Amino acid sequence: MSEGRPDPERLLAAAKAADAPRRGRLKIFLGAAAGVGKTCSMLDAAQDAQRGGRDVLVGLVEHHERAETLSRVTGLTTLPRRPTTPPELDLDAALAARPSLLLVDELAHTNAPGSRHPKRWQDVMELRDAGIDVWTTLNVQHIESVNDVVQRLTGVVVRETVPDRVLDEADEIELVDLPPDELLERLRAGKVYGADATRRALVGFFRKGNLLALRELALRRAAARVGEQVDDWRDAAATQPVWTAADRVLVAVGPSPHSARVVRVAARLARALDAPWRALLVRTPTVREDDEARARALAHLRLAEQLGAQGEIIEAEDLPGTIVSYARRHNLNTVVLGATQRQGWSWPWRPSLSEEVARLGPELVLHGVPSAGPTAASASPSPRGRAPAPPQDLLSASAAVALATGLGVLGRGLLSESDRVMLFLAAVGWAAFSLHRAAAAFAAVAAIAALNFFFTEPYYTFWVADSRYLLTFLGVGLISAGVANLAGRVRARAAEAEGRAAQAQALYTFGRELVSVTGPDEALRALASRAADALSAAVSVWRLQDGELQWIASIGRPLDGEAERPTAWWAASHGAPAGAGTGTLPNAEGLYLPVQHNNERFGVLGVRAAGADLDDPDRQHLLQTMLDQCSQVLARQRLAEEAAASSRAAEIERVRSNLLASVSHDLRTPLAAITGSATTLAELGDRVPSERRLEMLGEIAAEALRLERLLENLLHLTRLDAGALTPRLEWEVAQDLVGVAVGRMRRVSQGRALVIHAPEEPIMLAADGRLLEQALVNLIENALRHAPGEQPVEVSVEVDEAAERVRLTVCDRGPGVPESERARVFETFARGSTPSGGAGLGLAIVRAVAQVHGGEARVEAREGGGARFLLDLPVGGPEGLHTPEVTP
Repeated sequence: MSEGRPDPERLLAAAKAADAPRRGRLKIFLGAAAGVGKTCSMLDAAQDAQRGGRDVLVGLVEHHERAETLSRVTGLTTLPRRPTTPPELDLDAALAARPSLLLVDELAHTNAPGSRHPKRWQDVMELRDAGIDVWTTLNVQHIESVNDVVQRLTGVVVRETVPDRVLDEADEIELVDLPPDELLERLRAGKVYGADATRRALVGFFRKGNLLALRELALRRAAARVGEQVDDWRDAAATQPVWTAADRVLVAVGPSPHSARVVRVAARLARALDAPWRALLVRTPTVREDDEARARALAHLRLAEQLGAQGEIIEAEDLPGTIVSYARRHNLNTVVLGATQRQGWSWPWRPSLSEEVARLGPELVLHGVPSAGPTAASASPSPRGRAPAPPQDLLSASAAVALATGLGVLGRGLLSESDRVMLFLAAVGWAAFSLHRAAAAFAAVAAIAALNFFFTEPYYTFWVADSRYLLTFLGVGLISAGVANLAGRVRARAAEAEGRAAQAQALYTFGRELVSVTGPDEALRALASRAADALSAAVSVWRLQDGELQWIASIGRPLDGEAERPTAWWAASHGAPAGAGTGTLPNAEGLYLPVQHNNERFGVLGVRAAGADLDDPDRQHLLQTMLDQCSQVLARQRLAEEAAASSRAAEIERVRSNLLASVSHDLRTPLAAITGSATTLAELGDRVPSERRLEMLGEIAAEALRLERLLENLLHLTRLDAGALTPRLEWEVAQDLVGVAVGRMRRVSQGRALVIHAPEEPIMLAADGRLLEQALVNLIENALRHAPGEQPVEVSVEVDEAAERVRLTVCDRGPGVPESERARVFETFARGSTPSGGAGLGLAIVRAVAQVHGGEARVEAREGGGARFLLDLPVGGPEGLHTPEVTP
């Protein structure tokens, strides 16, 4: 990026911030412990703000009856608290008041049950999102990320915590600091807690060692926030020069063997300065084209990462400019470079890397690490990177030069000297863009030789009589070298672009495939397939299920051997890479990478290292991106499963609540009737008239049968919820089932008319007689409940021999079921619009019985008024269940 040119990413971020809705500013008064003066500092600042003209409202301040706190509240408007136990912030009233500044004490507080949000910090975030500026207080031990540190230092488990993102999003953090000795004096003076609480605090949390540790945590957190604010200000102001109050180290690594020493020196320097540090590898064309140089540079970058650096790879051609721009972008003021000694001949006026960095970044502090001297590895060219040109390329280069020579000879009288020079330049240019670099260099040398031998006097010798031709030869050589260099860069860029396009296509295809997966095993199979295609290597994948690795798929020769499985298990259980190329079990055949998202582990991917070129950062990036995509999909699937389970649990709880609410009345009514009649008979005995005694005994029997039907429905509903409602099929006569059900209901129908319509010829049906009888009883009871007393309830049996189905129908002349309610009437606890009592279980049982028999239950309007309930069942029972044999 050129100097002075605005950063497009910063401009885009600024545009988005300008378009975003205005949010209130959040200021946190941070302290090491209770009693350091956070609330008092907040109130003093609020008094100053009110005197400055701001509309200040005290939403909630925990004054604990302290005089010094109460005196500071005087003069400030206070919002009445919500009447809970304990009284809480009235969030709706605060939102309605919309003050310019709202004070809310104790950010980590847990709200009373029944509040809109379980935590007070959630109230504060809602107020801030509504555009209200909020000031609040917080002790450092309540920050989520230091919770375990506080427990380790003090032995106290802090239950109320605030997520770190709340502090990260705060616009300002003001540290309220007090030395431990002064805080202990305030504690002993009773300015923090009462007498009993003070004694417990002095021997517990408020020991001087604990206070010192908490003070350090608070100071570090505040300093880190200041550093973030500096970076944010530099980004907003597009400041180019490095500006930092603390040291931050950058080390530039490269392929030189001396770079390992530079990395170690940088690590010692960063440790001595107690500074964060980064390692930067700039992949210049030399590094990209030389396999051995690339391998050495990657090894040096890994060394820096092992020593604690944050590594990054950037592709560029301007090495010093890239180093300076990276240091400025990340606000790194100290740069460590290798001051390599000059080896052999070089241009004396050419500046070294450290001199160029010093010129481009005068504000940077440079540390040059001198080399111990030339080494064989650094002095000799790479045998792999300088691979010889293929023989066919040399032959092609020779043919191109020979063609140019032939054309020049044939056109000796027609072509000028400049025309002949252009012929040879064309031949060299073609060789540069089409052939190996060594073949292009051979073509350049051959072109100069041919031009001298055939076209300069004296002819057919390599002697140059006219010194002017030396400039021609020099020009041809320089132009050829430039063209060859340009062609090499173009080919390299084309190869890189092709590689990136292939990677983008692989990621696009993988992403589309992940969209359609339906389970974790399918997602892991897709990962294995696409990773194998992208890396051209053997791949295996395992799923982590209940603490065990389950093999899912392998592409190519599988890695699931006994020698490899411990390595895969280590990667899965520790959430870190293991195997070939790592520091853990490096002798394994494969590299094993965990499939994880936010420390939630789903499995492990194994890649056979042989032939996979896993040191290539582009391949590493592609593989890691695939792992991230797959893990995010698996995390979403897990969340969906948890949400579904939570929904099912809530539905079960709702069903249980409705069941208790619905059944309690239906149980009490028959029990009360039975208890009343039985008590009367027991107390009065023979004094009860015989007719009345028989009537009361009939009521007891009827109510007992009603209880029996209700309990049977409850039993069936329980089996239905558990998925255990499976019919036991036997061949039954449909007319007999109807007769038994009607007979049971006649005993409790109080003389109501029940009419059966059925053919004389027996209709055989494979069914569970007990379940089907209960369904018919429920339908008849429902009809009796809705039909007028003078109208009969009709039960009919029909058979459709062509369709091999039996239809059982119960008809009444009641008000009927509106069309809008016909689908819902068979749901559990559903009741029609016409009040009739009942628990809402009977028709749900009817539908369940019909479904487990492979049939259906429905309701229709009856011609002439009323309802017509139908059970449509297959003669042979449901598919998938064994149909019993017909016994003679």
